Amino acid sequence: MRDPRVKKAAADFVPLFVDTLQDLTLTRRFGEQVGSYPVLRVIDLAGKDRAPRINGNLSAGRISVAQILAQLSLARQEQRKSSPERSGLR
Repeated sequence: MRDPRVKKAAADFVPLFVDTLQDLTLTRRFGEQVGSYPVLRVIDLAGKDRAPRINGNLSAGRISVAQILAQLSLARQEQRKSSPERSGLR
């Protein structure tokens, strides 16, 4: 989350990392498998999923900045579809 591109793209959304080893509350809330790789979800301020979830990189156990930016872009597109009056904001 230190990358400035992610900070700018995340202005209307929350990139939510679900650590399935450490955070059992979020793991259960989102129906993830306990002990799997990290999961990225992009949610809006109401907690609704705005883009498809992605699993961490199975070889490195990481989610790249490029993957985060792609998910935030999908979330923005989804938001514009569901809220046409907001599409002109950015």
